[in-house]
This record gives sequence, C-alpha cells and structure tokens, in this order.
Amino acid sequence: MKIISFAVTHPVTVWMVTLAAVVFGLTALGRLDMRLLPEIRYPSLTVQTEFPGTAPVDVENLLTRPLEEAVGVVPGLRKVHSISQSGLSQITLEFNWGTAMDYAALDVREKIDLVRLPDEARVPLLLKYDPAQDPVVRIGLSGNASLIQLRNIADDVLKKELEALQGVAAARVSGGLEEEIRVEIDETRLSALGLQIGAVSQALASENINASGGRLRDRNAEYIVRTLSRFESLQDIEKVTVGLVEGKPIRLSEVARVYRTHKDRTTVTHIDGQESVEIAIFKEGDANIVEMARRVTGHLENLRERLPVGVKLEILFDQSLFIASAVQEVRNNAIIGGLLAIVVLFVFLRDFRSTLIIGIAIPISIVTTFILMLTRGVSLNIMSLGGLALGVGMLVDNSIVVLESIHRRRELADEKLDPGEIAATGANEVAGAVTASTLTTLAVFVPIVFVVVGVAGQIFRDQALTVTFSLAISLILSLTFTPMAVAFGQRVRGSRLGEGRLGPPQAEGTGIGWYGAWSRPATSRFKLVRAMQLVALFLVLGLPLLLGRGTQFLTALLRRVVLILMWPLTWAFERTFPMLQNFYRIILDWALGHRLVVLFLVLILAGGAVSLWPRLGTELVPPPFSG
Repeated sequence: MKIISFAVTHPVTVWMVTLAAVVFGLTALGRLDMRLLPEIRYPSLTVQTEFPGTAPVDVENLLTRPLEEAVGVVPGLRKVHSISQSGLSQITLEFNWGTAMDYAALDVREKIDLVRLPDEARVPLLLKYDPAQDPVVRIGLSGNASLIQLRNIADDVLKKELEALQGVAAARVSGGLEEEIRVEIDETRLSALGLQIGAVSQALASENINASGGRLRDRNAEYIVRTLSRFESLQDIEKVTVGLVEGKPIRLSEVARVYRTHKDRTTVTHIDGQESVEIAIFKEGDANIVEMARRVTGHLENLRERLPVGVKLEILFDQSLFIASAVQEVRNNAIIGGLLAIVVLFVFLRDFRSTLIIGIAIPISIVTTFILMLTRGVSLNIMSLGGLALGVGMLVDNSIVVLESIHRRRELADEKLDPGEIAATGANEVAGAVTASTLTTLAVFVPIVFVVVGVAGQIFRDQALTVTFSLAISLILSLTFTPMAVAFGQRVRGSRLGEGRLGPPQAEGTGIGWYGAWSRPATSRFKLVRAMQLVALFLVLGLPLLLGRGTQFLTALLRRVVLILMWPLTWAFERTFPMLQNFYRIILDWALGHRLVVLFLVLILAGGAVSLWPRLGTELVPPPFSG
C-alpha cells in the first residue's frame, strides 16, 4: 500500500501529523460537553391552555376539540391524546422518531394561532419534555431571619447574581413567604356608599401606573417622558380615591383594610427540619453541566460573605458531582485497562521497543478520537467513555499483527536491507488482513449509528460512534505510525533498545545477564547471588549517574527497573504458559478425536442458554445505584 511506503519514507511528516492530531485532540477534549447520559429528545409536545372557572365539558367543547382538529394535520404526527378538566386543557402530541422537533413546534404554533378561542381563555402554552432541563444545582437558604426576608434575599440578590453567570439559563426560587399587599374590602360599608367592587379595582389599577407620556424635542435632542405613579407605601394605597359620594371623595381606607402579608403557600422546603428557601439552577441548552456547576459553587463563596449574620447558604443537590464521579470512574477504568494491556503485551512479547510503540499508539488513538467526537456532537458520558474503554482492548490488535509481520520479515531478510524497506514489506503483507479484520468489527457497530427509533438508539449512538472512530484511527496508525516507528527506531538506535524478541519466551535458565538471573527460581542457591546483584546494580548504575553519563544511562536504568518490577509476572508467565499450551494441546486432540461428543455438548449448552432467556429481566438501562 502506498500509504505505508509514504509513512516509512517520510517519518518527519508522520511525526508532525501525529503531534498535530494530539494537540487538536486535547483541545477538543476541553470543549466536549460532560453529562451523565447522551442527550435524549422525546418526540412529543404538550399544548396546555387554561380556561378559569369552566366546567370540563365546556373545556372539551370550546378548547380541546378545536385545538385537536387544528394540530391534527401537522406532518409527522403519530398520536394525539388529550385531558379536559376543570379550567385546564392538555393535548399531548406524539411524533415519529426522527422528526425535527424544532420545526414541528413551529408548525404546531402556527396551527394554534389560527384557532379562535374564547376571550376568557389564556394563551395556549407549548411545552416540551426534555430530561436535560431538570435543575443542575439546588441551593438552600436558611438561618435566623424571617421567611419573608429570606425570600427577598433570594429574589433580589441571589437570583440576579446567579442568572448573570455564564451557562446559567434561569434561577427559580421556591419556598419561604412571598410578600404581597392585601386589600380586604368591607362589603357592607361599600354597599352603603353605593360603590361597586369593580370601581375599587379600577381605581387601584389607574393609580399605580408607569406609562409613557410621549416625547419632547429640544433642537437636536429628544427626550422620552414617562408618567411615574407607583405606590411606595401602604399610606399611598390607603389614600386612593375609589369614588365620589355627594361630591365628597371616598378614600380606600374608609371602605377597606390595607395591610402587608404574604401569598398563599404552595411549596414548603426544609433543611434539617428548619423551613428554608430553595433556589433551583437551570443550565443553558449548550452549556457544560460540570463547568456551569463549578462557576455556581465558586460564586457562592462570594455571596456567603455578603449575607446577613446568621443566614446560611448551602448546596442541597449538585448533579455535576454525580456526573463527574461516574465519568471519572469510567475514564479511570479505561486508563487501567490500557495499562494492563501494555503489561500483558510486554509479558508476551518481551520486547521494549514493540511495547513502547503500542503503548504510544493507544493514547494517540484515544486523543485523536476526541476530534471526531467533537465534530459529531458526541459528549463525554458513560456511554461514549464506555465505548472508548471497549475499544482500548481492540486498539492493540492491529499494531501487534503489523509488528509481528515486520519482525518476521526482518529475521528472513538480508541484514544489508534498509530498515524502512523491511518495515514497509512486513506491513504490506498483513495490511489487507488487518483492514478486513477492522472492517468486520466496524460492521457490528456502524449500523447502530443509523438507529434513530426509540430511546435506545439515542443512548447507544454515542457508544457506537466512539468505538467506530477509535478503531478506524487505530487502523490508520497501525499502517502508518507503527511501521514508521519500527523503521525509525532501527535507524536511530539499532537494536539496543529492544534486546528481547517477539515470539515465545525463552526456556528456563536460558536468560542472559541480570534478567536471566532474576528469572530463575528463588532457590537458596541464588538468594545470595541476587542480594549481591542488587548491591552491584546500584553501585554500577549509580556511578555513571554521578559522572553525568546522560540519556544512555537513564535508558539503561529505566530498562533495568522495569525488568525488576516485571519479574514476578514474567516468572509466573514462563511457568504457567507452557502448562496451558500443553493442556490446550491435550484438549484439542481429544476434541478432534470425539467430534460427536463435542457437538452434543455444544448443543446442550446452547439449548440451556435458550431456555434461560425468558427468565432474564428487561430494562432500558441498569439502575444507577445498587446495594
């Protein structure tokens, strides 16, 4: 393949492209949204209309039926069902999955505007159900102050401060006592004076105004004039003239009692048994939940210093903490899985250069995947990170096959041949097989991307995309970066870095030098030798460090340390793997000699699995909490 030859003959270009991909990938990682689950949009709308003081039958005839007939012709509509109750009409519209809900909402609004509703009915509201619109942060305000004072602090200070933060869409205050001015009319006194209640209401409305009074022009300037007549105290309200009786003005205080109180309570909140005020913070549509919550919690530190003495401000619920914890757990598992894959590779391959190449290819593949995730609108959630963790184990397959082919070609080729030519030839031999293997895996995940029906399609889309992206990038790296890195290492350092070899481990007792001694059994014969080797190792390796031997010494030191740390695994592997090979050979010979028995056992296992299928439970996603 030409791409392999180009990569081997242009190592600088491959290194620069790889470096650019890493830089752009890290930049994309900082811009990815973080949430618990992928964004889920239900294709449904609700038309809610209030008709105060109306019986359910009238709501059905005057509101529900006309609105149903109007919106029933909207394209993509699958089902309509409604509820008519006293003073309220609710019509739920269910659309086909895949319908563009923004345009569907515009169509529904257009059809509603064409319906002539009774004058007493309020303007219909168009509601969308979106799980992402739940409050991200809930804040509690409590203390020694009165509930009215706490509510005023929340409305006048905290709400305005928090809504000004980047990423915050709204702050909703609930609980406490919301202050109001109540006017209780003495009906007996009002009737005796011959006045109507409507006149009192009209007088109050006309006196408490803030209206435009026109414009004044002065040469090149123009001034806007407003009429300000707002009530500033209870006395101003009591002095309002509500009517004239025999030419004498009647004040509101003569026919009513005006006092300060609070609205009827609909919500009561408690913190540790004490009544409080709650502030729910909602995020903007494209805001990062974790970043927004971090800004809110950081700004609360400044707000606490400005609160009255005895008033406490605390976070009751923070959705970002659970999201960050879940995402971090999946991310850590993916990192541990990658490290374990590298360790297993080193135990099997026993080659530093090959393990290093694959160890570099894994993070490069993952970081580059972030670029494609950003372009396709995939967020960092437990499904997408789970897809990355699932793909980590598959990332190394292509590179291992290419490395093995290059190593075999290097053993068969003439030593005078250029390392780049050997690497290109070895990679070309397995390029077709590696590509076919990756495409067969992609064929399993790619169809999930095009599943748009139901919630499951929206949830698993992110996982399918991340697996697809990571595997595609790993294929490209195995055909470009891997052969280039092998050839580059051969040209620069020869074979000193990877003194081991690809292939089966050495037989017991055939190790050479330090590693050979450490790979032998820990019998009493070698205990003293190993202790002496440790002392000599630090003396021999410490002397060059003091003399400033530099990079060569550090490389040798790192190699020795890794060999010592990995010795328990390699020692156990050398003794267990041959046993497993012999056991597998015995089982394989028996299976080939008893084919009917093996077939019968397989059929029994398959039948048992099928019989257990009805007993398995069914649910969309597993419970988030257990135990």
